Formats: sequence, C-alpha cells, structure tokens
Amino acid sequence: MVENHIKVKSDRDPPEGVLRQLRVVDPSLDLHYLGAGRWAVGAVRPNVVRRAIAIKMLHNMQYVPSDPRFKQRHRLATLAADGFGVIAAYKFVGEPTSQIVEDVRQRDYTYMHRAEQELARRMEEADTRDKRDDSAMLAEVEYREKNVTPQLFRGAKSVSGKGDDFGPNGPKGD
Repeated sequence: MVENHIKVKSDRDPPEGVLRQLRVVDPSLDLHYLGAGRWAVGAVRPNVVRRAIAIKMLHNMQYVPSDPRFKQRHRLATLAADGFGVIAAYKFVGEPTSQIVEDVRQRDYTYMHRAEQELARRMEEADTRDKRDDSAMLAEVEYREKNVTPQLFRGAKSVSGKGDDFGPNGPKGD
C-alpha cells in the first residue's frame, strides 16, 4: 500500500492509484487533503528554513473555528514543518483523479526543460545588453575625450609649481 511520506490527521486519504502515479514522476511527492474539497501536491524535502518558517506560522496563527480556511492554513503549516513544499493546489468535487498526475508531469517537464531554456535566454540577453552597454560606454568616453576634456582643462594651471598651462594634450612644453 502506498501512503504519504508525512502522516497527518486528515478527513480523507489520497487515492492510492493517484499517489502511486505521482511517485513515478517524483518519489518525494505527497498528496494531502486540506479540507473543503482542496488537495495539495508537494515534494517532501525537509530543510531548516522551511521548518523555521512553518513553526513561526503555527506560533502566530490565531485559532478561528468559524473560518473554514483556518483548517487549511493550519494543515499546510503543519505539513511544511515536516518538509512539505506545495507545488500545486487543486479543488475537486469527489476524489482526485489522474488529472493531477498529468498536471504535475507537465509542470515537471516545464521545470526540467524550459527552465534551462529560460536561463540560456536570459544569459544571452544579458550578454547582448552588456555588449550594448560596453559600446555605449566606449562611445561616451571617446566623445568626452574629444569634446569635454579639452574644455574642462582650458586655462588650468599646473600643480607642479612651474606655472605651465594645460592644453588639450597635456602641459605646454611637453
């Protein structure tokens, strides 16, 4: 029998066939019922940061029995404390179906393949932008050398104490 990695008190258990198919996509996946027809798929990968955030959420959570979302938030925080990271949430009338598995497969494929493509695209864009920036900076330096610098130093006196005036090409007499 296939069960969730994290055992929490729940009104419903995930269908075994759906959970088994999710584990084919990624062995760390769990499917948890949050209440009011909502289910969450997530990977169980405990880490210190996730646990600290979840414990803080649980500590700061105000018990409001009249709020139907309280139970869902509390359950998510409890799951996160044990390493559950939500990938997607779904609302179903009845039991979850293989639609969840298909959606998770598509998300996994996109993450694995398109993330690399997106990173490559962004790196190429940054290289192009850097080249444009370098060209613009070089043009600006050349412009300043020819047009601005001579105007700035016209009539300037030498600090050497020799009284040489600076011209556009350095001190006179050099």
